[in-house]
Amino acid sequence: MYKSIFISDIHLGSSHSKSKHLFELLEKVESEKIFLVGDIINASAPKEHPDVVKFITLLHSKPWKIIYIKGNHEEDRVKFPPVSLSFDKELFPIENYIYNNGKQEIYIEHGHRFHESNIINIMLKKIAIYLRFRKGTKIAKRKKSKRKSLYNKVMKPLAQKILIFSFQSYMVSRSKKNGCNVAICGHFHVPQEKNIKNIHYLNCGDWIENQSYIIEDMSGNFSVIYS
Repeated sequence: MYKSIFISDIHLGSSHSKSKHLFELLEKVESEKIFLVGDIINASAPKEHPDVVKFITLLHSKPWKIIYIKGNHEEDRVKFPPVSLSFDKELFPIENYIYNNGKQEIYIEHGHRFHESNIINIMLKKIAIYLRFRKGTKIAKRKKSKRKSLYNKVMKPLAQKILIFSFQSYMVSRSKKNGCNVAICGHFHVPQEKNIKNIHYLNCGDWIENQSYIIEDMSGNFSVIYS
């Protein structure tokens, strides 16, 4: 029995989602609360998708309290309307959440807002576009191929490391600003747990590659778990 579980980046409706493994977890896990930390349903998935329907059914088969946090896929639903994760009432995502577990305060956010103001991220995006998508003559296309190879082998891994470090700093700053000493997020699909500037930082990971989530035990301690 857990006090809480935290899950993000399921991307229900995507062909890459490991929803079967998630459903197996939800059927057996017992928890007082479940936090859905964004990107639960893929932006292109209709609410009638079998995985979406099954997920909502499983959610409400347990007596846990459900807290739903907004991710970029929840915001990018243009073709399809937002999905309420309830059959009998409205349960739509919220921007962020501060959770007091009686021991400490925990700041919870998906993390995609990081991209709106981070200068490093904006610069890296421009470099990536240049390296990957510049058009021109046959010579230019050969150069483009070399640029793309350079991007995949060097720039992309380096950019990922820089962005993750910068993202962690963003979450730590957001937690401190809200008077919290624990930060829980998703978005980067990289499960992590570490202490940064006296903030306990935890990333849920995802259900695409890692099948990971965060648990809070009955004593209020947090851990990253791999299913």
